[in-house]
Order: sequence, then structure tokens, then C-alpha cells
Amino acid sequence: MRQPMALFTLLALATYGLSLMSTVASVASSSRGSTSQQANSAAELHRLGGVSQLYDYRRELLLAGGERRKRSAFSTLYDTGNTLSVNEYGGGPVSSGNVGSGNAGSSKESYVGPELLRDNRKPSFVECDSYKPMLKEEQPVGTPVLRVTASDPDPRQTIEYSFVTTPGERARFRIDKSTGDITTAHIFDRDEPIREKEIYITVRATDNGRPRLDDVCTFKVTILDINDNPPVFDKVRYEESVTKDMKANLRVATISATDMDDGDNSIIKYEIVQQNPDSSYFKINENNGLLTLTKPVDRSPGQYYSIR
Repeated sequence: MRQPMALFTLLALATYGLSLMSTVASVASSSRGSTSQQANSAAELHRLGGVSQLYDYRRELLLAGGERRKRSAFSTLYDTGNTLSVNEYGGGPVSSGNVGSGNAGSSKESYVGPELLRDNRKPSFVECDSYKPMLKEEQPVGTPVLRVTASDPDPRQTIEYSFVTTPGERARFRIDKSTGDITTAHIFDRDEPIREKEIYITVRATDNGRPRLDDVCTFKVTILDINDNPPVFDKVRYEESVTKDMKANLRVATISATDMDDGDNSIIKYEIVQQNPDSSYFKINENNGLLTLTKPVDRSPGQYYSIR
């Protein structure tokens, strides 16, 4: 009686083994199907090309290797060469290699760090308010004016500098698109009739992200005066009459001149050039040009004194 029982037990174990193997096979088949579906989804997403915006903000993004990641409301998938990168702030594995060709079986995984997963952020002129350059007039073309600098919070991005101008505007400055160095492209004249006393510049800094973003900075360049104009008398020749009995220290005439320069460069000082004996009869106030007699007149009517 014991032998049939042993045989029955053995058959039962064998049946259980077959059931277990069938279950394992079913799970393996399901796993292969799920992996294939994920790879196909990733391949189809890459096939769309360019920048593909996923409008279902609640959708889970499938990544190679079987990992599922809940995407944020502002997540965008970018095609950056051989790598699919997601602009979320956490890093993770993404599919690369032959995903774009649809050959999901030969794809491999690479890790995208957090710096590659952020949205592109605009550059900024942090020190724009401190730009107050000054430039002397009459300086040659190519004279350095200022270096502008913008910073970009995104690592490994480059910034290109340019001017913001209106159509037909004359170029007065040049800017190095890589360094931000500004130099003159024009000789400035602060005096009449041009009167170039101050020039406003607007500079743009543009990054190389996607999309390209920029910032602008507007500042004033002050043109400084130099003493490049001589004073000019309001008369070419002064002729004044004096009486023979005129006393010393009385006014004879007022000499006047003007200077086109500004500030201290326009201040005029008067003096008598001591070149002949007649100069000793007169003196002039250096500040206002008032000419006075220093000693009694010793000439007969019709005679004259000559001074410079």
C-alpha cells in the first residue's frame, strides 16, 4: 500500500513543477513584450525629430533600460546628437546610439547629468548700471571705450555680443562679438557745429542655447572736451580815442574774445604782449579784458599808440 502513495506524491510534485515552469515562461514572455513596447515607444519618439513637446503633462516618460519617470509639467524632450536629454532637474539614464534608426535592440544607456536636464536660461548684464564710459573727442578710430560682460547661468554655453541699432543708423562704435570689447568707428567732435557730447549705446548678449535667449544693456558714452580750439577776438582791430589830459587808471576799452571749447578749456586770459615801448602805457585785466591807462598821455592830437 505504501508504493502507490509514493508514486502519487511524485506525480503531484511533477505537476507542480510543470505549472511553475509555465508561470515563469509566461512572465518572461510578458517582460519581453513590455521591453519591446518601451523600445518602440522611444524609437517612435526619437523618429519625430527636433524638439518634441509632450502635451500630456501627466504622462510617464519611458526611458531605455525599463525605467519609468514621471515628467514635470514643463518637461521637453530634446534631440542632442546621439543623446535624448530631458529638461528635468534630476539626472537619469536615457537611450542613445541607434534609437533614431529604430534598432532598439542595439541601443545603450548613458547618464545625463542634472546640468543637461534644465531649461535654457537667459544671459544677463549684471553690471549694466555701472557702465559709465568717457571718451575724449578727436580720438582716432579704434580707440578702446569699454568691455561689456554678460553671464549665463547655464554651464558650457557661449555668449555673442552685438549692437541693437535702427535701420540706417551710422556706425560709431564696433564690438567684438566674442569678448564684448567696444572700440570707436568714428572720430567724435564735441564742439560746434556737430556737438557730439553724449552717445547712447544698446548692446545685446545672445546665448547659444535652444531656443537662443538674450539680454540687452543700454548705457551712455560721454564725450569729453579737449582744448582744441583757440580763442577768437570779436574784432580784428580795436581803435579807441583818448584825450591828452586823460588820467591814469581810467578805462580805455574792453577787449573781448570767445572760445568754442567747454569747461576750463573755454576760460580766456588776457595779456598785453610787451613788444614795443607803447605797451608800457596800458594794462589789461587778465580776466575780463578791461584795458586802462597806466600813465598820462604824452602824444599830440593825431598821433597814436600801438599795442598787441
